[in-house]
Amino acid sequence: MLWLRQVGTLGQEADMTTFRSSGIHQFGPEATDVRHVDHALARLWQQAGVQLHVAAANLLVVTEAAHLKRVRETLNALGAGDTGRQVIVLLEDNVSGRSTEVSLVGVQHNYLERVETGAQAGVLEQIASELLRPATLTHVWWACDQPPMPHVLGAVGRMADQLILDTTDLKTHAQVNCLISDLAWARTARWRELTAQLFDDPLAVAQLGHLETASITFCGADIRPARLYGAWLADRLGWPDLQRVHLKAQEADRERGDLSATELSGPAIRFCIRASGPLAQGEVVYGGHTRRFEVPLLPMTLAQGLKDLMCSPVRDEQFIRALGLLRRASVSQPVSPSLPVPPRAHGDLQASGDLETVRHVLVAVDSSPHARLALKVARAHYPNAHRRLVTVVDPRSLPLEQEGRAASAQAERRALDTLDRLARDEESRVAVTGEPAEALLRAARSYAADVLVIGTHGRRGLGRWVLGSVAEQVVRHASIPVLVVREADVPDELRTGNRADSVSGTQPR
Repeated sequence: MLWLRQVGTLGQEADMTTFRSSGIHQFGPEATDVRHVDHALARLWQQAGVQLHVAAANLLVVTEAAHLKRVRETLNALGAGDTGRQVIVLLEDNVSGRSTEVSLVGVQHNYLERVETGAQAGVLEQIASELLRPATLTHVWWACDQPPMPHVLGAVGRMADQLILDTTDLKTHAQVNCLISDLAWARTARWRELTAQLFDDPLAVAQLGHLETASITFCGADIRPARLYGAWLADRLGWPDLQRVHLKAQEADRERGDLSATELSGPAIRFCIRASGPLAQGEVVYGGHTRRFEVPLLPMTLAQGLKDLMCSPVRDEQFIRALGLLRRASVSQPVSPSLPVPPRAHGDLQASGDLETVRHVLVAVDSSPHARLALKVARAHYPNAHRRLVTVVDPRSLPLEQEGRAASAQAERRALDTLDRLARDEESRVAVTGEPAEALLRAARSYAADVLVIGTHGRRGLGRWVLGSVAEQVVRHASIPVLVVREADVPDELRTGNRADSVSGTQPR
């Protein structure tokens, strides 16, 4: 929910503090008590000259004195559109003499409310219920070294819609009725994607069974993201425990807890990624073959990870499996390196109804061979339907020197040129920008598609499992049938040659 604001002439600049290094403005802090927080905030809104405001979500942060500075810095990086009221509760045994402080924090006139107070763990629920906006989405970030005790965990769960914490040391979730998300898991997302890229080549996939050790280097003293990433690696590789995963801390110019290198090795084989400034440098060595590459790797700050989880909570099967292995530490079932893709395939579509009722078919197309094969299949399966070809421009794939709207527009023009070469006269075409799976689902809704056709590379082993392929993510979230085209499932007359235009009217198998 966005802020609605009308700026008047009541602002009193003498009461506003500006932090020059960050551009953050602050009204307050003003000392008050828990019962009068809303009245104190109303006075600050009047000082700021904002006469009308609508709150976004609550964010309750439970922390300790050692982490208070870092918590404040992280929250300063969140905007008013992310949280409307931030409540920081400092857990301490003796709160006598401590007052509650309120302030407005933001850039220009985009302010959010911040409340800071102290509390003992036993009265956390009572204090927080007084300070949180009622009937508003509430995220709780547990920013403490130790996980909450069971009775505290239950109290937090009753307040929260989402609880964000380090789950690796959490013994049980039984007392919690809300969604639980892990900040360490969100912060390793890009590294999991990059690890999969090491195994894009089928010859590289063949080396998976020969890998013997994984070495992971991380920054600073926060080991939690590295532990969870290491457990994910072991689970994906089918290792029964973490004996072959080695973690090493080092000082580097990255956020505390960020990964800085990972290396998978075996006899005469090595798969390596190293962070170097804003780039990731990859190296693959096996069978006398060496491949090197560079891709953008922007550091995932604590604030960005927190923001991502509040916008799109992540708790998928891979996270649960990695967490389970991390907790068991020595007992785990090996994972098969050939888990089949679960999408609805040709037979499912045929069973779902008469193909004549399919009027609008959206086909995901790029320059890859499997996408072109999907287009052939779409034309053969749905010759009488209107087809729209869609391609996605992923901003994350643009070179660093070409970031911005102009670069995205240029990439879209190139994508449309590709579609023009592939499309028939009767087929419409569109280029969309965004994360691939999300952008495809958005395009399907806009087009009112009856079926979405997408190709998959049939990747196996680690490279196929990162967050699931784009095809898997589309299938998981689509509200319409999805036809996933694998080369092995396509009839020979479609798979061989370049006769896409000569095969129409073929029915699904």
